Amino acid sequence: MPTSADQARIQEAERLIRAVPHTHPIAIVPVGSRAIGTARPDSDLDLVVLLPDAEVTRENWGALYRALTPLNGEVDVLVYGPRRVAEWSGLTANPLRHAFEIAGRPLEPLQ
Repeated sequence: MPTSADQARIQEAERLIRAVPHTHPIAIVPVGSRAIGTARPDSDLDLVVLLPDAEVTRENWGALYRALTPLNGEVDVLVYGPRRVAEWSGLTANPLRHAFEIAGRPLEPLQ
């Protein structure tokens, strides 16, 4: 369970991401230590942002990353589309599935 400070940071990151023009997030999922409440003081916030496949571009990734600058660079953003999620769904060593399971979120409904 994230701390109240981490939960506030997650909510602010989600707000900033949803305000980015020309993007329509399907899901914004916090993963990693801040998402599960095991962060150290130097831990960053890791977010998986699922966008429609046509929106998974270098330009949109950059726009999402820049939108998070008010959080002082303490956020890592991983951007994927449903096609990539589906491609990886059958892999035993699926990094997305592992991250989502640690965060207590199912991956399949996002595909």
